[in-house]
Amino acid sequence: MLLAVDIGNTHTVVGVFEEGSVRAHWRVSTFPDATEDEMWVMLRALLSEGNVVPEELEAVIVASVVPALTDSIEAACLNYLDRKALLVSTDLDLGITVGVHPPEAAGADRLANAVAARYEYSLPAVVVDMGTATTFDVVDEEGTYLGGAIAPGVLTSSEELYRRAAKLAKVDIQAPASAIGNTTESSLRSGLYLGTLSMIDGILDRIASELGREPVVIFTGGLAAPFEEAFGERGEVDPLLTLKGLRLIYERSRTGH
Repeated sequence: MLLAVDIGNTHTVVGVFEEGSVRAHWRVSTFPDATEDEMWVMLRALLSEGNVVPEELEAVIVASVVPALTDSIEAACLNYLDRKALLVSTDLDLGITVGVHPPEAAGADRLANAVAARYEYSLPAVVVDMGTATTFDVVDEEGTYLGGAIAPGVLTSSEELYRRAAKLAKVDIQAPASAIGNTTESSLRSGLYLGTLSMIDGILDRIASELGREPVVIFTGGLAAPFEEAFGERGEVDPLLTLKGLRLIYERSRTGH
């Protein structure tokens, strides 16, 4: 079995693959100051909940955008699982061409998304990953990861509004009853939700124009679910896309293709 860990700024997604299929997966909050021992306590609890025996894990692959936690998870895997974690970076043979400049600036999670888009979907493709930031990752027809766009995530925008405006309340992220809100809360919900949708549509339209054709669009990330119905036929939601990319990267590192 393969343990795949995607450490983001807001959430950490953990998955266990058995014979190429997801056996269990979890999404937990990221604690940037977690120690090696705390990371192991978290992993052990999740594995136990999924009836996964740690000794049965053959390998570990990690994508992390939180450097302090990269060290913690790497040490936890080595000391508690006796497994050296494979860390995703452009030093690996990813099976894609990385067109970002410099290549090493590409986030590990975005690399995993691009790999999953390349091998799990038709090309060209755009991955819209909705988390702390809303990122757009573009893979062209030749399988080159071109880069994309980075915008504030919807929850990040909401929390910043709450922090800066004394009279504005926190609101949950859900579809508004109408674009015109008749309370402060409904107005905020409309602006955040519909504003996010309009931003996504606008950027996707521009990307399609630059590519010269409509790409396949895959939505993922912890904040994609509230928008799934609104996305309609624009694309599909694949909450496990990053984990799938990690599995593909691991398999390539193991077999060479």
